Amino acid sequence: MSGAASGSVASLISYDITFGSNFGFVDFRRRPMRKAMGRIGRTIRARARKMVSRKAISEAGNYPGSMSGELRKAVNYKVSRPGLMVIVRPDKTAGMDDFYPAFLNYGAKDRKRGGTLAARKNYVIEAAELESSYIQREIFVGMTQSIEES
Repeated sequence: MSGAASGSVASLISYDITFGSNFGFVDFRRRPMRKAMGRIGRTIRARARKMVSRKAISEAGNYPGSMSGELRKAVNYKVSRPGLMVIVRPDKTAGMDDFYPAFLNYGAKDRKRGGTLAARKNYVIEAAELESSYIQREIFVGMTQSIEES
């Protein structure tokens, strides 16, 4: 089994799996892989939440600061139904009038007041990049536990 990350974590992590000739049939159990993806999602979520927990007013190009904690609470993860993919993203919470993470990611112009909000760093992508070695290790362990020879 060989795994090589292609490009940055922001795009995708791609893995090629090759089975030797001694395998007659490969039985793939999804449960260990789902558990590994859940651990990956929790780890990235924790790192991303930590990045936006600083109680300060942020500047352009830095991680967003925290005033109310809504942005921190908005970061969640979801494992796909088959269990082969995890999505970590900020969701719109009940405390948000608009989808505030989009304004932080892309920046915005305030047409009424004439001001602008410069874009901030993408904390979810950066959290995934910082945890890339952990992600690769968890995927390897999950795949190893999922594959059996029958």
